[in-house]
Amino acid sequence: MQQKQIFKLLNDNTNQFKVTEIRTSNDNFNKRFDTLSKFWKALKNGGTTIGKITNRDFFRGVSGMYLTLETESELQIIIIYDGSVKELNELQLTLRIKKLLGIEITINNGSFLDYEERIHKMFDTIKRNTHAQLFGEYYKKSRN
Repeated sequence: MQQKQIFKLLNDNTNQFKVTEIRTSNDNFNKRFDTLSKFWKALKNGGTTIGKITNRDFFRGVSGMYLTLETESELQIIIIYDGSVKELNELQLTLRIKKLLGIEITINNGSFLDYEERIHKMFDTIKRNTHAQLFGEYYKKSRN
């Protein structure tokens, strides 16, 4: 899916998207995961449990995308997901992320509109040091 298509999807459905922002040091992230892909697999598909519910079950049916921006000292991950399909419990989401990345991170939750300006800025730097990846049904649709 091209950047224009992603923006159209986001802008046409701004009210249904929820955002989780994660900020951590590169050192903290790299101590725990070799790649962003391995973190994402552990978060979305892992067997880690909270309240007897695995991450795999917690995230089942969730679709959206994530963006990352890496500086010399910090990694920022913004997860954008379709809250109209499945609303994630913010406390459980925060606990699941902290279980993987530790407590020395910052997590904020909000609506797409709360983060719209930041997301657009991240897309502006996408060719340099930002990564975007669709997941769930949005990924499947982009491949057709």
